Amino acid sequence: MVFYFYLFIFLLNIGLFRIPARPVYVVSYVILFVLTLPAYLHQRKVLVKHFQSFRVFELTLICFLAYFSIRILFDESDSKWGSVVNLMEVLPYGIFFPTVAVLNNIKNVNTFVKFGLMVAIIGSFLCLAQSFYGLSPMFNIEWYHTGAWSGNKDMLGPFARVNLPISSWIIFCFLWLVTYSLAKLKPSYILMSSIFFAVILLAQFRSLWLALTLSLSIEVFIYAYFFKDILKTSYKFFFILLLIVTLLFFMLKIIGGHQLLTEFSFERLGQGYYDVLFSSGTFGSRLLTMTIGQDLLEDNFWFGSGYMFYYYGNMPFLVDVGYIYVSVLLGVVGLTLVLTLFVSQLASGCELLRLKMFDHNNPLTFLPLATIGYAMTLFIYQHWLIPYSTPNIAIAMALSFNFYSLKLNHLDNINTQSS
Repeated sequence: MVFYFYLFIFLLNIGLFRIPARPVYVVSYVILFVLTLPAYLHQRKVLVKHFQSFRVFELTLICFLAYFSIRILFDESDSKWGSVVNLMEVLPYGIFFPTVAVLNNIKNVNTFVKFGLMVAIIGSFLCLAQSFYGLSPMFNIEWYHTGAWSGNKDMLGPFARVNLPISSWIIFCFLWLVTYSLAKLKPSYILMSSIFFAVILLAQFRSLWLALTLSLSIEVFIYAYFFKDILKTSYKFFFILLLIVTLLFFMLKIIGGHQLLTEFSFERLGQGYYDVLFSSGTFGSRLLTMTIGQDLLEDNFWFGSGYMFYYYGNMPFLVDVGYIYVSVLLGVVGLTLVLTLFVSQLASGCELLRLKMFDHNNPLTFLPLATIGYAMTLFIYQHWLIPYSTPNIAIAMALSFNFYSLKLNHLDNINTQSS
């Protein structure tokens, strides 16, 4: 029962849907934390024994959550209880602890992975359907989660540029499947990757392309480093991308969108060059955000203006530049904690990779590599503190720790039996 309740909270965490009543949202998380605390404390003993980096990541996350919670409780609010309800902004980052507690056996891990991929596919079709539908939401119900899409709507010919919250989980799944495809090409995974890439293309590609390119390159380099074959890995990587793009092209050709996509791509490249050359457009707005953010930071250098300043201050553009966004809202102290959390995640992923437990028949062994790629994507993309996006790192890290721990236990049992 607890496992299925966790899956429900997981869907909330990645933004497939939302609960309109904010108090219910907060209470649901608190109940999950209470129910899974004993299992977490038990599983924690196992993970601490296996991984030195687990303590560091756990401590960094706890410090971040504590500071974030205190900062929100002292933020501007309509009432005292309003500040407590605003803790819903913090709770998604704590999903790490229930994930460690619940995914503590191979059956739950496998079920969760299949469920997560299925949700990514459902979310992809939801995003694509909304893109074909247009700029108005398909469903006029409060449970339908459009996130920040209302602030960045745009039309690409007959398609709407859709950025639903679930798209961040789709990005992680895309990185994971591409990473595993370096080891073993599976037609089903290439097909899913093409569908995921279609969503990325329509949702965030104009802002995400650089971050995605660099993070995938980092993944390829790390993979090649462990397998000592950079040239072969590079060829395979470009072949995989070619397969994904070719399959996507044929899907677009069927619906008549390939010509539009080509025209749009060249238009974006030209616009991007113009923006950088004359400091206008998206690039110019980022420069303006940096200037405004630096002025705001001078007033509250150490502890920031408060996380809810983003809502009450009517400055949604701050989110476009990650370090400015975090600094203005949480101060230099908050920025330091967020950066430390990123670094500890990368260190944890590297420790798992150094175990060299890659199994070409098991995509789960590639989770740490995909997690590093996803964290780097968010870091370069400047999504340093974004709901439904940044918390996915906590889910991926917990899943990676648990799976590798189960693998180590399995190897220990084999060694014991053989001796």
